[in-house]
Amino acid sequence: MKFKTSILLATAVVTTLGGGALSSHNVVNVFGNSKVYAATSRDITITGETFPDYFQSNGSAAAHPYDEVNYIQTLTDDATYLAGNVTLTTKVDMSQSFSFKGEVNLGNKSKQDGGADGIGFLFHPGDTDVVGAIGGAAGIGGVQGAFGFKLDTYYNGTSESSFMADPDIYSASKSATKTDESFGAFVDGTDGVAKTIEEGSLTIPQPTDNQFLPFEIVYDGTTETMTVTYNGETWEKNVKEFMGNETAMSFSIAASTGGNKNLQQLKNVTFTYTIAQGTVVSHFVDEDGNPILDADGNPISEEESGDLNTTWSLKPKEIPGYTFKEVKDNEPTEGTYTANDQEVTFVYTRNVGQADVTYIDDTTGKTLTTKDLSGGVGTSLNYATADTIKSYTDAGYVLVSDDYPTQDVQFTEEPQHYEVHLKHDTTEGSEEKEVKETIHYVFENGDLAKEDYQATPITFSRSYVMDKVTGEKTYGEWKAVNGNQFDEVASPEIKGYTPDQDKVSSIPNVTVDMDDIEKTVTYKRNPGSVVITYIDDTTNKVLEEKELTGEVESLVDYTTADRIKYYIDKGFVLVSDGYPESEVTFTEDGQKYIIRLKHDEMREDEEKMVNETIHYVFQNGESASEDYVATPIKFSRTVTTDKVTGEITYGAWQAENGNQFAEVVSPKIKGYSADQSKIDAITGITPETGDIEKTVVYTKDTSTTTLPPVTFPDSGNPSLPNQVIDNQKTEEFDFKSDDTADVPTSEEGTEVTTEEDNLPITGENITKMRLLSTLGVFLLAVSAMLYELKRRIKKQ
Repeated sequence: MKFKTSILLATAVVTTLGGGALSSHNVVNVFGNSKVYAATSRDITITGETFPDYFQSNGSAAAHPYDEVNYIQTLTDDATYLAGNVTLTTKVDMSQSFSFKGEVNLGNKSKQDGGADGIGFLFHPGDTDVVGAIGGAAGIGGVQGAFGFKLDTYYNGTSESSFMADPDIYSASKSATKTDESFGAFVDGTDGVAKTIEEGSLTIPQPTDNQFLPFEIVYDGTTETMTVTYNGETWEKNVKEFMGNETAMSFSIAASTGGNKNLQQLKNVTFTYTIAQGTVVSHFVDEDGNPILDADGNPISEEESGDLNTTWSLKPKEIPGYTFKEVKDNEPTEGTYTANDQEVTFVYTRNVGQADVTYIDDTTGKTLTTKDLSGGVGTSLNYATADTIKSYTDAGYVLVSDDYPTQDVQFTEEPQHYEVHLKHDTTEGSEEKEVKETIHYVFENGDLAKEDYQATPITFSRSYVMDKVTGEKTYGEWKAVNGNQFDEVASPEIKGYTPDQDKVSSIPNVTVDMDDIEKTVTYKRNPGSVVITYIDDTTNKVLEEKELTGEVESLVDYTTADRIKYYIDKGFVLVSDGYPESEVTFTEDGQKYIIRLKHDEMREDEEKMVNETIHYVFQNGESASEDYVATPIKFSRTVTTDKVTGEITYGAWQAENGNQFAEVVSPKIKGYSADQSKIDAITGITPETGDIEKTVVYTKDTSTTTLPPVTFPDSGNPSLPNQVIDNQKTEEFDFKSDDTADVPTSEEGTEVTTEEDNLPITGENITKMRLLSTLGVFLLAVSAMLYELKRRIKKQ
């Protein structure tokens, strides 16, 4: 709450009371007056001189101007049916102590002499211009939350709507004086009905001679105790029970007359108190005007307090579940604090919350139904799953889980999702099924030949689980109770007849899905028979078998020519045909004939060559001699194709001219050495061996020529003879190795020309060139001798 310190009192209060008079006083800025405290203090001292600046006179009190000489405020004249009061224009801060001191004139007549009614001092939390009812209410009754003190000069023995009857101890029937007495007492009017508190009440003197008697109210803000003193008598009361949590109270002083009357006045008032701060109350309601409640169910409201005439400003607050809509009746949301409470009502729209309850069939994984719910946030969903669950269990479901809360659920800002899971209930049972076998024995004309054969039925049994929702049954596996096959049944013999089946074979693996089995064995008069068999001699398998039957001695209408042609067209060759070329007739004994064929074949020869080539080249890759090409090795084999199956059969490869290449000696080239003196023989050649290529590389040999003397023209230098190098013994070396070809000598392969080739003018260039060439040959020879010398030393 705000607590501020500057106060500006500039309020005009206009109130009409029972007396009908109207009074208006402008309240000045008391803190601008040198007679009061600084503007930062809320402590006020009102004196007789400043009384009209702080109290508003109303009703009959307003009819009498304040006596600024004697400091007297008249409340009622000595006249009937008047009501006058003065109200403090600010509220009193009840958390602080205060004192009210002055003099009171109750009049000059008791009740018996026609006097009435007395003066009441009222405290209440309402607006400062509110006063209570007249008469027995003493200006206290009729105001909610009110309490106070009264000096009562008129005993009321009966109750009215605004007050209860006075304690009868002050009635004439109970008093010692046998007259109704005047008294002083605290009054509880918090419920709007003034009730005189008998405990602690005291008799006071009857009004006499319009005397002003001393009156004082002292309040202790710490103990919340109020002490009243009048004409030497003292009353004390803890008023906390009346105030509750209220700390800002309006204060007024009221008097009235009825059929009885008295002059009633105040004089020389000194009132020291602390001004209560102004309060602004914020109310929060929904669109229907209903208070919005907090989590404890109490209406949400806020108060802000501040010094009078200081500014305040309000904004709507965030309330979960609600959205602000407007301020009621365009009430101001900012202003200045006043003595009376100000109210601002904020109107909110309740947010709509969403919730859904989904019923799920766990058996199928599908949603059965979804219940969508919506409502104001904070309100109850007002929903239960019990009825829906029952409808499903009645339909054959079983509840699996229900996460919808059992306690009351309220809509929230966030959507709520709940799931109810159910599954199909089931029931179990079993069933049986039989499979029967019946064999009928008849002649060709359909007449009965033998009694039917009835096999023992094969019985199957299985269990099932029935879905109580869909009625669908889930079956277990069928199980044979007495085996799962019908045995073989031999056809009975009937003389002179042959059954079309010698037996009805056993029927294994009979399953429950099979229909009842019916077989018929037909008996025919015995005929003649001819069997022609076509045999593949290549595979030794029967190609086909043709059985012919007919009346004995009748011609067999059959020829093998067409079938033989058929097989020949398929790639066969006829081996033999045992079927007679002459006519064949049916006989009592069966006749058998065999036609033999074999697969025709196509044979072809296939060849393959393997070659050998040897290349002779110098180091630079150029050809040194023509390639050697050996006679190719030739392989051949037979390929046989089966004309019936298309299958190809290969014979073994045969080498027609051996399976190896002979050794080849590398040719000699004068002045060069081959890296391979020969190419070895290559054996084990197969058809899978690829063509063979070899390469022999020739390298030029090194010269062993002894250098001749060199003559340098016009140089004057002697010729260079063979010399000893580094004082070593000279030897003559032969650089030719045993495995190299002869290296040409200067006489054989290289000409050393000594004749000068002069140019047309000087011949100088040719002479220099010859000199350089000779020098180069010399250096090469020296290097060769040094190398050979080193080699021989190592051998030693």
